[in-house]
Amino acid sequence: MKLIFENWKRFINEDKAADSIKNWKYDDAQHYAEYLVERYGEPDIVSNDMLVWEGKISQFNQTYIKDESIPHCCPKPHRDFVYSTMEIDVPEELMEPIAKASESIIVDQLKNEVTARCADINANAITLGFVQKLVAGDIEPGDAKKEYERHIIEGIFPDWYKEKENEKEELNEDELEERCQKGYKTHPTTKTKKMYGKTYRNCVKAE
Repeated sequence: MKLIFENWKRFINEDKAADSIKNWKYDDAQHYAEYLVERYGEPDIVSNDMLVWEGKISQFNQTYIKDESIPHCCPKPHRDFVYSTMEIDVPEELMEPIAKASESIIVDQLKNEVTARCADINANAITLGFVQKLVAGDIEPGDAKKEYERHIIEGIFPDWYKEKENEKEELNEDELEERCQKGYKTHPTTKTKKMYGKTYRNCVKAE
């Protein structure tokens, strides 16, 4: 009976996830949501504009993706829509260095949780790994912003993150679906850039 119930629940979730994603407004979030379902299985929670996986992806306590596409210019122009949470106890004196390092790091001191909001789970893992190093004293608070940008650009993953080899294949410039934000254009010669361990369109400020 339990197996029948689990299969029924899985079927219902599959239907809900597919119905939710197909109506999403933002293409980049929609495509990545489809990838996460294919790679990691059906989410535990489905709403009209969000999918949630509870402890099923890497070492994250929770991963969720929203039907949104938030412009973010640092360290390179991109858009954010996927969130990953881990239990990290951040002391009060590190709150300001973390806030200066990135607007996409969300600290909940009451729950001792840190959430990274980025363009994919690769970047979330790098971000949360960076916070762990900062808390452990491996990164000086005064170097937080510089070190965070270096971690992202160079793709410095924490040891616990094993999914980087299983992420989507990198795309050639002609295959990239995202476009540059308003006020930016694709670099005329270096059309792609490596970031978060993936290949993205290389957007530069339009003259």
